[in-house]
Amino acid sequence: MDEIKCLILKINLLNKTAFFIFLPTLMLSTVGFFMLPATGFSKNLSKPVIVINPGHGGHDHGAKGTEGTLEKNVTLVLANLIIENLQIKYQVITTRNGDYFLNISDRTSIANHNKASLLISIHASGSYHYKTNGITIAYLKKTSDLAVFPQTPAIKNNGNAYKHTSWDEIHNNQIQKSMEVGKCIHKKLSQSNLFPRNQLLHSPLSVLSGANMPAVMIEIGYLSNPIEEKKLNNIEYLSNIAKEISTGIDDFYSKAENQTIE
Repeated sequence: MDEIKCLILKINLLNKTAFFIFLPTLMLSTVGFFMLPATGFSKNLSKPVIVINPGHGGHDHGAKGTEGTLEKNVTLVLANLIIENLQIKYQVITTRNGDYFLNISDRTSIANHNKASLLISIHASGSYHYKTNGITIAYLKKTSDLAVFPQTPAIKNNGNAYKHTSWDEIHNNQIQKSMEVGKCIHKKLSQSNLFPRNQLLHSPLSVLSGANMPAVMIEIGYLSNPIEEKKLNNIEYLSNIAKEISTGIDDFYSKAENQTIE
């Protein structure tokens, strides 16, 4: 746990000195909070934009382990490790770069506003059964039974006329690509003997509802499991997860460039 605490402190200190120029700043908009690119973003417009969303934050601790490990801290550390891996090839934005709260809809708005080509949401899990373990990669299959995203997007149509389209209709266009992202990440994790138990599934997840791009949620383990809680406090273990996730993302973009996504 000391490793996680030290890295969280380091992240917060670096943010205060604006070390990560790719990390965004908050701006209040008429439709919610958006993350806008920091200085230097425009230099890399040719790079695909990826948004990494560390779950929870602020008063929302998320899951909590028996040793006191908080999901919000683990997700923030892992998000920064993933960003480290991706920032050479991609323009990476994070929904939060410190310990503060954002609504679910605000997080998705950040990705939509910055025209991201991919949204990765990072979480950890908790269970009443302490032996439950493993990594889950999930993509949004159906949104018709969700009403968590307050804004209705307007799509330009014929001059100045606009037609309103539901988020369900928009996201349906991204289902296949989201599934492909999930497959690529799942394959990389499965190939590593460090992560023997992981699964890919689809679910009506509110955290992905409203994303106008391929989007997946990755639950990296169960803090309610003492063995996994210990692992999730180990920087080397988190670095290995970050490496496999990042390589899976690379594979997805490679397939997209070669037009091998079905």
